[in-house]
Amino acid sequence: MFQSARVNQTIYILYKEAVPRIEIGTITQVTQPVYKYPAMGVQYGQQQEQVVDIFANVGGAQRQFQQLPANKESANFVSGGTVFVTVSRDAMNAEISTLRNESVGIINRVEEERQKIVKYDEILMQLNPEVAEKQRQEQEIATLKGQMASMASDNAELKSMLAQVLSKLDGDGNKSGKNK
Repeated sequence: MFQSARVNQTIYILYKEAVPRIEIGTITQVTQPVYKYPAMGVQYGQQQEQVVDIFANVGGAQRQFQQLPANKESANFVSGGTVFVTVSRDAMNAEISTLRNESVGIINRVEEERQKIVKYDEILMQLNPEVAEKQRQEQEIATLKGQMASMASDNAELKSMLAQVLSKLDGDGNKSGKNK
């Protein structure tokens, strides 16, 4: 628990960014637990959450993690992005495993989602014949463009071959003209 954290204890900080990264630091100070909302106090028999601030040396820099739940050993700490903070290596391992499994699940669903897109397109075409006609026309235009490009390439190749044949014939004609 954060309230039981001690000076020189290890603290783990996981940055849940596009490219996750971890930092490991050493606790330099833990404040006494205080009520998260001190003005409210304890009302109607409800237990209010207590929080602590932890100061740590992380990579040679002093860092402060404010309002961490006193009775927990890990918490999400929002500081320009989501950061997971814990004093337990096991909790960090569990968090990383959970995040990894979520990513694997997303990757495994990619093909399923692609198939859904194809089906959604089919349904849209069924519901909107004008969309289907427009898509058919776009495919036809793309096919025609491909055929035109192929014909242009073939035409250029034929011109090149014709030029070679004419050059050779011209060369043969000059040889026969010189022999006379």
